[in-house]
Amino acid sequence: MEDIKYLGLIDQMKTSLIEPAAAETALARLDDPARVAVTYQLYEKELRSINALDFNSLIFEAHRLVTTFPAIAARYRRSHPYWLIDEFQDTNNAQYRFVRALAGDDFRNLFAVADDDQIIYQWNGASFTQIQAFLTNFSAELIQLPTNYRCPPAIVDAANRLVVYNAQRTSTKEPLIAGKTDLKYPASEHIQLRVFETDEEEAAAIAQEIADRGRSLWGQRQS
Repeated sequence: MEDIKYLGLIDQMKTSLIEPAAAETALARLDDPARVAVTYQLYEKELRSINALDFNSLIFEAHRLVTTFPAIAARYRRSHPYWLIDEFQDTNNAQYRFVRALAGDDFRNLFAVADDDQIIYQWNGASFTQIQAFLTNFSAELIQLPTNYRCPPAIVDAANRLVVYNAQRTSTKEPLIAGKTDLKYPASEHIQLRVFETDEEEAAAIAQEIADRGRSLWGQRQS
C-alpha cells in the first residue's frame, strides 16, 4: 500500500517530463527518493508489459517521440501548417513543452485562445505563466476580446470587481464589457444569494424554482 502513495508523485514527474532514470535526483528533497524512483521504473515497466499508457503518458510519450525523431515533428508542420489551441490557459508544463517541441525553432503559425481568469487546472500544473511564455517564445501578437455576449451587465460588473484580486493574471488585461442587452429578467434577479443546510435541500429548492418558472412561462404563452 505504501507504493500506491507514490502514484501522485509519478504523475507530477510525468507532468514535468521527468524520466524514471532522473527521478531520484528530482526527488532529492524526499526522505526516500530511491524507493520512489524504483517504484516509478517498475510502474513504467508494467505499463509496457501490458501495452498500455496512463493519462499523463500521452503527452510524455508524444514529447519523447518528437524530440527523439525531429523529422516526425517536421512532417506535422508541413501537413498541418496552421494550428489552433483552444483553452490554452489550462495547459501544463509538459503540454507546453510538447507544443514547443512540435513547433521547432521557426514555426509560428499558432493561434492560442486563452483567458487567465479561467484557469481551472492548477492542480495539474496549469499556470498563467504559460500564456506569458507563449507570447515571448512565439513572438505572438496579443489580441484581447473584452466584450462578453454571454452574461448580463450585472454579472459582468461583478466579475470585473472580483477578478482584480487575481494576482495570477496578465497585468495589462482589459476589463470585461457587457454586450448582452436582450434581458429576459430584471437586473435584480441576475445575481441572487441562496443559503441551504444540505445538498438535498439545495437540489430540491433549485428544481422547484425551475419548475415554477417553467409553469409561469407556459402560462404566459397560453394567455
